[in-house]
Amino acid sequence: MSKNMYKFNKKLLIFACIFASLSFVLFFNLNMFQEKTLLESNKETTNIPVDKIKESKNKEVKNILEKANQGDVIAELTIGLMYFCNDDNPKDYHEYFTQQVFETARRWEPKCRDENNSDNVTNILRISDLNNLRNSKYIEESVKWISIASEKGNDYAELTLASLYWNGYGVTKNDELAISLYKKSAEQGNVISQLILAEIYGTKPNGEEESIKFYNLCAENGNSTCQDWLGDLFYRKEKYSDAFKWYSLAANNGSTSSQNHLAVMYFKGHGVIKNVQESAKLFKKSADSGDLDAEYIVGLMYFRGDGFQKNHQEASKYFTKVAEELEKQESDKLFELKDYYGSIKKNASFQNEYENDYKQKIENVKTVALFYRSLLYRSMIGLGMDDYILYSTQARITPEFYLGVIYLSGEGVLQNYEQSAKWFRIAAFSDDNDTTSQYNLALMYVKGMGLPKNLLLAHMWSNIASSSGDVQASELRDNIENIISPEQISQAQNMAAKCKSSSFLECE
Repeated sequence: MSKNMYKFNKKLLIFACIFASLSFVLFFNLNMFQEKTLLESNKETTNIPVDKIKESKNKEVKNILEKANQGDVIAELTIGLMYFCNDDNPKDYHEYFTQQVFETARRWEPKCRDENNSDNVTNILRISDLNNLRNSKYIEESVKWISIASEKGNDYAELTLASLYWNGYGVTKNDELAISLYKKSAEQGNVISQLILAEIYGTKPNGEEESIKFYNLCAENGNSTCQDWLGDLFYRKEKYSDAFKWYSLAANNGSTSSQNHLAVMYFKGHGVIKNVQESAKLFKKSADSGDLDAEYIVGLMYFRGDGFQKNHQEASKYFTKVAEELEKQESDKLFELKDYYGSIKKNASFQNEYENDYKQKIENVKTVALFYRSLLYRSMIGLGMDDYILYSTQARITPEFYLGVIYLSGEGVLQNYEQSAKWFRIAAFSDDNDTTSQYNLALMYVKGMGLPKNLLLAHMWSNIASSSGDVQASELRDNIENIISPEQISQAQNMAAKCKSSSFLECE
C-alpha cells in the first residue's frame, strides 16, 4: 500500500469517527429533547386545574362574578362560598346561611351542597376532600373573596372567615383572629356567631360569664337553641321560673327538646303545679313531631297509664316507631362508617390516624347498636326520666323489651309468642346488661314458646344473664343442668363464652 493511500485511509477513518460521534450526540440530544418535551407537555396537561367558576357557562354564575368584580359584597361572599365548594351551579348562597338549623348546639362550619340533591345543605366535605381542598387553588380563591367581603363588614363573611381561621381551612389556624372575627359578626346581631362564641367561652376556664352573655344575646334574638340552653342552665341551678320562661319561648319556636323539658317540669312538679296530663300532652306533641325520646316516653306513658288511659296497643305503636328508627340509624351509621373509612383509605396522611378505630367500629356491629341506644339512654338521663321504667333497672331502656312484654302478655294486642321472642332477642343482643330480656329468651327456649325448644340455647342465655347478677337466670340455668348431659353443659358454656366475647355477634 502506497504512503498516499495510507494517509487517505487514515483521514477517512478519522472523518468517519468524527461523523459517528456527532451523529450519536445529535441523536441523543434529539431524543432527550423529545423526551423532555413530552414529559413537560404531559405535566402541564395533567396539572392544569379547571376553574369551574370563571369558566362556567351558567349565566347566573357569570352575573354573580361580574357583580363581585364590581364590588357587590353579597356577590363577593357568594363567589367565596362557591369556590369553597367548587360549585358552579348555585341557587341562592345568601339563603345558605338561613337554612342552618340548630337543633343542638354545635359550631358552624361552611357546608357544601349534596351532589345528589342541590337543594339540601349537608355536612362538611369528608376528610379526604378537605385534605385536597386545603392544598387547592379553590380554597385560596375562596379565602380571597370572603376576606374582601369581610373587610366591608358583612357579618356572614366575618362568620365564614372566622370559621376558616378556626379550622385552618386555606389559612394558618389562628384561634385569636377567629374569635375577633366572630365578635365583629356577633356585634352585628349574627346569632350563629353569638352561639359559637357562647360555646367557645363555655369551654374556657372562668368563661361562664362571657358564655352566658352570648347565649343571652342569641336567645333574645329568637334562637331556640340558645333559649333551650338557658333553660337547661337555670333548671340545673333549680331556678325553675327562669327555666320555665326560656323553655316556653323555645317550645313556641318549635324546639322539641324544650317541649320535653316542660313536660318533665309538669311531670315532676318543678316550678309548676304537678300535672301528669299536661306532661303527657306536651310529650305527645313532641313525639308527633318525630322526637325519638318523646316517642319512647309516650309509649311508656300509654304502657303504664300515666297521663293517658292505659293502652298497650297505642304503646306498641310508639315503641315500634322507636325500634324501627333505631334500626334505621344503626344501618345508616354502618353505611356512613364504611363510606368514611373508604375515603380515609384513599388518603395516606389520615389513614394511620383513623384506620384502626374505624375498622374496629365497622367490624363490630354491636358498637353501632349500643351507640344509638346509649344516646337514647343519655337523653333520658338528661331529662331526669331515667328512673321511669317498670322492669329491670340494670338494663338500658329498650323499646324492644317492652314490645316483647306486650306481645307475650297479649294485653291490648293479639298475643303472639313469635313476635315476643323476636323483640326479646333484639333487646338481648342490643345490650349485654338487659338480663330480663336474656332471661325471658332463655325461658322461651325452655318452653318452646315462639321458638323451637332448645335447652342448649336456653342454658346459654340464662348463663349470660346470670353472669350479670340475675338471680332468676341463675336458678333457671341450674335447673337446666339437671336435665342435660355434662357434655351439653360444656358445649352450652362454650357457646355463652363465644357469644359474649364476640360482643353478641356469634350467639345463635
